[in-house]
Amino acid sequence: MLHGPAANALSADAAPGGARGTYLAAFQYSFAAADMVTPGLFGVLYGVDQSMPWVVIGCLALTASTAIRPLERRLTGSTATDGTATEAHADQPTDGGRQETREAL
Repeated sequence: MLHGPAANALSADAAPGGARGTYLAAFQYSFAAADMVTPGLFGVLYGVDQSMPWVVIGCLALTASTAIRPLERRLTGSTATDGTATEAHADQPTDGGRQETREAL
């Protein structure tokens, strides 16, 4: 529940101006693909050994946890290494241009 809004915002902000819808669609389809593939894959791994699904999940979690920081810096333009995010482009709005829309209303 905590991951959803932040992940959608990051996906939208990472997209070039005219491709935001395409990026968000691909992001959401990745969850649909995982929902279709995971039960079968989990069953196959469980058939090999009962602990195998948990070993694979642990390896994937470890891989994701080591890749998240470089990915975060790449997507947000952050230059911080101490765990605090700093914007590389301070002159750009941090809300992805949504403030301009609110002011126009």
